[in-house]
Amino acid sequence: MKTILILVALATGAMADADHCPAFRDWRAWTDHCIWFPMNTLRHDLIHACDIKVDETKMAAFPNIPGIPDKCGHCSFKARCRKRAKTDGCNPIEFERQPCNEHGDVCTMPQFPLYNLGCRYEYAPIFLKQCANQAGIADWQRAMWWQKGKVLPKFHCTEVGEQCKCCCHPYEPNEDGTACVEIPEPECPAFSEWTGWSDKCMWFPIEEMKEDFATHCDYRAPAEEKEKADEMMKKLKLPEGFHFPDKCGYCSFKLKCSKRAVESTAGKKECFPLRVQKKACGPDDCETCGNVCVVDKMMGSCNITDNIRKLIGPGLKSRLKKAPPGMRDGMMTMIAGMPHGKCIEKDDKCHCCCHPYDLNADGTSCVLKDICKSPEQMGIEVDMNLPAESFWF
Repeated sequence: MKTILILVALATGAMADADHCPAFRDWRAWTDHCIWFPMNTLRHDLIHACDIKVDETKMAAFPNIPGIPDKCGHCSFKARCRKRAKTDGCNPIEFERQPCNEHGDVCTMPQFPLYNLGCRYEYAPIFLKQCANQAGIADWQRAMWWQKGKVLPKFHCTEVGEQCKCCCHPYEPNEDGTACVEIPEPECPAFSEWTGWSDKCMWFPIEEMKEDFATHCDYRAPAEEKEKADEMMKKLKLPEGFHFPDKCGYCSFKLKCSKRAVESTAGKKECFPLRVQKKACGPDDCETCGNVCVVDKMMGSCNITDNIRKLIGPGLKSRLKKAPPGMRDGMMTMIAGMPHGKCIEKDDKCHCCCHPYDLNADGTSCVLKDICKSPEQMGIEVDMNLPAESFWF
């Protein structure tokens, strides 16, 4: 299999090192075992692989998912890393991963217990990468989070009964979920250079958000795709009387993007034409951007994100099922980038903040989630075994 021969580099291609960055030391040895869940064990193994000394008991614990099977689905992996002296504006560490294809039986997974996502395990690494969306950090620090998200396996799952049958990229489960089959990889054109960050913080109404996106990215969908998208958006009819407030909750965002042609070298429309990165707008961007969003209930509850998902889900599911794998993955990544978060009911209103922010205990302010904080932000010392270094993990 070609995946046995190819080492997947995890250093983000989003931005090049500045000229002043020191050289990396040699790659350390590959881990002698295949790394796998639970997430806290996975993190521990990566820390050990890089010879990092840190008090892991002080680090934010990832939620445990009961019922995760043993290594399977081409999803476990070996990893190695390389380090360099900490220098402002430079990533101090890089990873490479190598899939353990010997563990190739289909994974039978429980329903994903967070966010009511069912079998959408592919969103797990996306949510981790979205820790980069926080306001007020430098782009090189965002690149660290994008890299960490790429360390996680990229799941492809199908629901069979109440179970999730999963394999990891470039494999997906067959139709009845009994075996992992390799996904044909199209040869796609290279992406263009990234644009700069948008000047405007993008926000609802959805039509305005779409227009701001199209303008900044200089992208207009082909006529047939625009027609399909417009038809889907017509189904997103918010309940009468419901409206989004002014920019708030770290939910509005700035973005940058790059483009490529949709046709592969085979002449098929199977290459997703866009990639996007975003960052939340905070108090430095607008007066209300960091305030808690206070909105009316939607469909009788404060499950705003879930309710919007219910409105667009049926039509979206149909489109995703018909799309080539690369197009499907691109669409899901874009959809996951829409503002989403947690709301609580207070004084008969919904008080909300968007990921990677959460509400504080009394619902009066938005605070960065612990799992999205660097050790420095949590007051944890990190020893990289190199002079004057530390590492975000």
